[in-house]
Amino acid sequence: MDLDTPPLNELIANGIAVEHMKSAEKYIDDVWRSVAKEFPSDFEYLGCRRMTPLEEYKESVKKRSVRPTYDVARSDFYMMQYQFAFQGVKLKPKPIYLPFVTENCTIHISNGRYLVSPVLADRVITIGADYIFIRLLRDKMTFEKLNHHFKVNDERVTVSIIWSDVYHKTEAHKKLKNPLKIKCSLTHYLFCKYGFTETLQRFGQTTPVVGDHTTIDHHQYPPDKWVICKSNQTQPKGTGPGPWNPPTLRVAIRREDYERFPIIRNLVAGLFYIVDYFPDRFEDPSWVDDKRWMMILMGQIIWAPSIPHGKLANDCANHIQSLDDYIDSIMIDKFKEIDKPITDLYQMFAMLIENFNKWRVDNAGNINSMYGKELNVISFLLETLTFLIVRFNFRLKAAAKKGLKQRDVENALQAVKQGALFSLVKTSGCLSTTSSPGDNKAFKSTTILIPQTSSQKGGNKDRGSVDDPTKKLHISVAEVGGYSNTPKSEHSGRGRLNPHTVILDNGLVGRHEDMIPMLDRVQSEL
Repeated sequence: MDLDTPPLNELIANGIAVEHMKSAEKYIDDVWRSVAKEFPSDFEYLGCRRMTPLEEYKESVKKRSVRPTYDVARSDFYMMQYQFAFQGVKLKPKPIYLPFVTENCTIHISNGRYLVSPVLADRVITIGADYIFIRLLRDKMTFEKLNHHFKVNDERVTVSIIWSDVYHKTEAHKKLKNPLKIKCSLTHYLFCKYGFTETLQRFGQTTPVVGDHTTIDHHQYPPDKWVICKSNQTQPKGTGPGPWNPPTLRVAIRREDYERFPIIRNLVAGLFYIVDYFPDRFEDPSWVDDKRWMMILMGQIIWAPSIPHGKLANDCANHIQSLDDYIDSIMIDKFKEIDKPITDLYQMFAMLIENFNKWRVDNAGNINSMYGKELNVISFLLETLTFLIVRFNFRLKAAAKKGLKQRDVENALQAVKQGALFSLVKTSGCLSTTSSPGDNKAFKSTTILIPQTSSQKGGNKDRGSVDDPTKKLHISVAEVGGYSNTPKSEHSGRGRLNPHTVILDNGLVGRHEDMIPMLDRVQSEL
């Protein structure tokens, strides 16, 4: 019997959550240290330590009302103390609760018992059928595409414009009526940061010539050496009220550069996408390099054209500045792990502009595969606290513009709630109330798997859509999933983890080398 039965993967059988949550202290400490690199010079993070049971008890019964109380309900949390200094003077330490997971992969919160399960997720970048999703430490971004037309040497070409709702609107902003139906493209973000010419110099290795029909034509820029780009002269839908005048802007690019660097076509198309919606705003060709003007136009897209230009420019400048810190040291290392040397958000935008369609086509055969993904617990379970730490940094930098005071620091720290993670039941999709009547955790508790789309409360609940390409049959379900042990809510086999699954040293799901030829043959038949 032992010879016929393959050994279980001990990490899976004993519970991935148990092993991963041993690093919770280091993970949050790393988040603080990463964010601290952007703190104002007179404020610093000094480190952390675990509080003793007596210190934790004293902190928990501090008099916050007329009568101090102590919650005797079981909660599997311990208290950490995070230390800071302002202008060289140590501040009062900030206590924060972190969760721990018991040996059977459960956690108690206010006497409630919950099972903690791993999430099968892509490492940083998820490529879908018609979108690309990127999970950064500071935000989650979904990128989509739309098609736009412009002319190259009088021939109409169609190019994909990549866009995303990078700015998260408040409820007040959502109530503003905006007649413009234009999306915020990634090329627009590059133009706000660098201007049109510098953007093409940085990412397209060329210097464009910008003008109009009077300064750029085939006589001055012959077709054998130059490519002349101009608007398709067609009014797009959703330009708002008022007359629309065909744009006169033209861009000349050396033919050898245009043919050598495909991203140039995408960047130029992104410019004419903006110009076609705002033709009167580019009567002077030099305005394509006016970053403030580009920010005003972006502000009109995000908020509304009725807002004064000065406010739009300032608000959009603050938005652009906030993006400078989105790729921190933690994310730089994660991008290196997937062979993408990205050091700032604008490099990431440029990479998406250039490779969006290619990545989708190359990944079309793997969109329903369970191979090559990571089993992640810690970043999903501690996501709420990570978000508060990042938001604390934003508040600190906003206060620093007016002169940082100790009161500002204390108010910002107070917003990082001591018991923020007690809300895990409401915020995390990693927790479930699944019960196990037996005493063998390996075939019930520790093999439960959470799809990435269900890792958040309120996530994707469509479990049975026949059009969902991620649900289609793939041989990886036989090797990684639990096709013979499916829960009622998930019949595709992706809701359970095979206890024999190979997990590589880098944390990714691997394959059994001796089975690869057979499984690949079956996959080709599927």
